[in-house]
Amino acid sequence: MEVHDVTGVRIRDRRNAGDPLVDCDVIDMYVRMNLDKMIEINDVKQTFKAQYYFEACTRVPTTDPKRVKEVRAFLQRFTDSSHLVVENIVDPLDGPSLKPKLEEKMDAKGQMHKMTLTWKIAGEFSECLQHQKFPFDCQDFTLTLCFWNACKEDKLQFRFIDSKNSSVILNNFHLGNTWKRPFQNRLYIHTEFTNEETHKVNKKFPLLKATVQMQRLPTYYFYNIVLPMFAMVCLSCCTMVIPMEFIGDRLSASLFLLLTSVAFKFVIAQMTPRVGYNTWLDWYVLVCWLFLGLVVVENCLASNHPHDTELLFALLIFFGFGVCNVAFAVKWCYAYFRPHSKLSPLLNSHDDAGTFEPYEKSRSPKGSDAKCARVPCIPGY
Repeated sequence: MEVHDVTGVRIRDRRNAGDPLVDCDVIDMYVRMNLDKMIEINDVKQTFKAQYYFEACTRVPTTDPKRVKEVRAFLQRFTDSSHLVVENIVDPLDGPSLKPKLEEKMDAKGQMHKMTLTWKIAGEFSECLQHQKFPFDCQDFTLTLCFWNACKEDKLQFRFIDSKNSSVILNNFHLGNTWKRPFQNRLYIHTEFTNEETHKVNKKFPLLKATVQMQRLPTYYFYNIVLPMFAMVCLSCCTMVIPMEFIGDRLSASLFLLLTSVAFKFVIAQMTPRVGYNTWLDWYVLVCWLFLGLVVVENCLASNHPHDTELLFALLIFFGFGVCNVAFAVKWCYAYFRPHSKLSPLLNSHDDAGTFEPYEKSRSPKGSDAKCARVPCIPGY
């Protein structure tokens, strides 16, 4: 009979793959995390302010007092902030400092000893935002918890399971004018381990990540940036109404629009993320500059070709501008109605995954005897 772990993978396969938990004395921790508040998202600093609630519990039979004492001592270590840390926290929010707490209670029949590790986490967290599709982007905001307990043979270690009860609360969503609420109020939990090659102590530590996916509302940027730039290019066609004999007036009008768009770009720079690549909004502004430049060049050469030829050049310029706008509109609509982020492939596999019945006992003989719930298969992120 093949033995599987809680992610539906055969233990033999995980052992061959070098899974750090294979030889550990595993404690099954049933995890629940809630996103209570999303306070601020800073595109310039690439941070977000939020408040989370973390809860992880395990059950130990009361008939094994030695195991109860062992697990209690192990979990008590993580009430110290030096053993349970938030990897990507930039600054804790003002207010009383909250530390992890360990709570214990017995079930109604007195057969199981329940130990629960809880922590309310509030602060400003760093996030590498992906702005290529800005302002029609969809972002992942992740909280990363690191448990400073290296994976060693025959030593106690966490195995996080049953994350399906995690959710996004956000009773007071103050960012509703600029961001959409998370789809179905879902918070996605995934686990992985630190990279021992890049870690100074050459050890693996378990990480627990909670990610929420949110989509930006592009209305503000459309009406304040896209529409004015579109209007400037369209107004440049008015310069061709000026007779060819007054080429100076033509050039002054077209150059005025071009310089106005350059000045407007400095204003736009204060409204957009400062990243080392061009966003979709940057590309649109550059395309508008290109066509304004073509209008200026056409005005310079107007006296060297007949009126019919000038009309043909003008039609080609503005036909090309129209085609570019249609292309941008198609891309923007697709990105807005089909939001996609780094987490999207994982979410799709999570939605399509079936449930399975994990084996009843932990991999180690010392592991918890509590049965695992039927949970979706969520691969590492």
